[in-house]
Amino acid sequence: MIRRMQERDLDFVCDILRWLEHESPYMKDHPHDEEYVKRNLRAFIDTSTIIPLVYEGKGLMLGHVTAQWYSPRVDAHESLLFVYPEHRNGFTAVRLIKAFEQVAREHNAFSVNVGASLGITDKMLEALYEKLGYVRRGHGLTKRLDYV
Repeated sequence: MIRRMQERDLDFVCDILRWLEHESPYMKDHPHDEEYVKRNLRAFIDTSTIIPLVYEGKGLMLGHVTAQWYSPRVDAHESLLFVYPEHRNGFTAVRLIKAFEQVAREHNAFSVNVGASLGITDKMLEALYEKLGYVRRGHGLTKRLDYV
């Protein structure tokens, strides 16, 4: 069952972050502090414009709905989609994406913006999004600023 994140899910999300640190070449650069994470997630749980969805034991999808600074139009933005490896060849990701879209609709979002940038199954995820009707738009780039 997919549902909105609750306080009891905080350890589950921290476990996913440990998986990401292990699997993603990019998340290794983001060491996390579990108390910091839990504090932020508690705020997400209580904020209506944040969309934190969990699929118990299978994965999660986090994002938010907001208007941009240049337009009053509301859009949804995915921040993280994670599915445990043993559930990646099933319908878990599709179900999470569809649930995210439904919550976005409930917030009157015009569109849902997603990405694939963890370096784990990016090409597969992009192909899945396209099968679900998403269209490629732009490309993300990163520049690391190492202050010494």
